[in-house]
Amino acid sequence: MSGEWRAESREGTGRWSDGFRMCHSERSRGICFSLFSFRAFALSRFRDRRGVSGGRKFKAVQIGGPSGGCIPAELGDTPVDYEALASAGAIMGSGGLVVLDDRDCMVDIARYFLKFTQRESCGKCTFCRVGTRRMLDILDRLCTGHGKHSDLEKLEHLADMIRRGSLCGLGQTAPNPVLSTLRYFREEYEAHIEGRCPAGRCKALIRYSVTDDCIGCTKCAQKCPAGAIAMAPFERHEVDDEKCIRCDTCARVCPVGAVVVESGRRRAEGGELNYSLVTSRQGYLEG
Repeated sequence: MSGEWRAESREGTGRWSDGFRMCHSERSRGICFSLFSFRAFALSRFRDRRGVSGGRKFKAVQIGGPSGGCIPAELGDTPVDYEALASAGAIMGSGGLVVLDDRDCMVDIARYFLKFTQRESCGKCTFCRVGTRRMLDILDRLCTGHGKHSDLEKLEHLADMIRRGSLCGLGQTAPNPVLSTLRYFREEYEAHIEGRCPAGRCKALIRYSVTDDCIGCTKCAQKCPAGAIAMAPFERHEVDDEKCIRCDTCARVCPVGAVVVESGRRRAEGGELNYSLVTSRQGYLEG
């Protein structure tokens, strides 16, 4: 197959082939290598290739490696094309694609990828060396319930300075995960400022509890690595919040989905905590 034939069969101006390695953010399974040299196709095709299952909702794709961006499900018809991805706030990058579902926290996803690029910074450029560290500090605050409304503007300002003041591609693209999630999932950042993690992922903002659906099988108590659940055969179990390390083991092994995640911590002068149901982990393993 000649290079000319591949170039002619491509849409857009990007005229060379590449491949994508796909995984799910949680399962890291279904690694596939898909040539897109024949014709640009939509991102939603990755979703359909074992990307989301178990009744979960397709939320977004993180594309382009650590310096890539997150594109929401509503833009799933975006072609896998250099120009189209750039206009959506992402890049082709290293050819990595992570499928995200409704259990994934976009603030935490941005923090995860920025942590990598911050660590990889050579330190030559002040904007990259210091700027990415300051951005990561802000994301850490948000994920632990200590964010402020001004943090979002600071993130955008720092991102702009880093992109314009960095000499190499790593610094110029490092803010992409943050900028793209701010662009498409700003409401999740605002929820974290209020002390809520809508996806029930950020450990400092959630707690686990057991509902009346519990059948007292003791599986959660047997598997809990922190000993946060006392063995109580045929009785409703309880999670000791002080001991709980939020590892999600109890929710994974519960056969009836009786373990739920609650979030909604509101910081008050007296330190009062108020929680509300975020999600049930039923079907987690199947997903």
